[in-house]
Amino acid sequence: MFQLSNQIPISKQKGVTVKSIDLDHAELDETTGLLTWNLQLKPGETKIISFTYKVEYNKDMDVL
Repeated sequence: MFQLSNQIPISKQKGVTVKSIDLDHAELDETTGLLTWNLQLKPGETKIISFTYKVEYNKDMDVL
């Protein structure tokens, strides 16, 4: 078994929100945005992992 990690953005700007849509069964650390999958693959086996999120903000805002 091994761990695969990735990250979604975390907004520190007021009025900007990041919402997870589909994390493909990952564990999410809400504080850091860290996604972790614990996977067990057989030799030669492949697995595609995908995740989606959306960022919402007012169109008049400058997003940094």
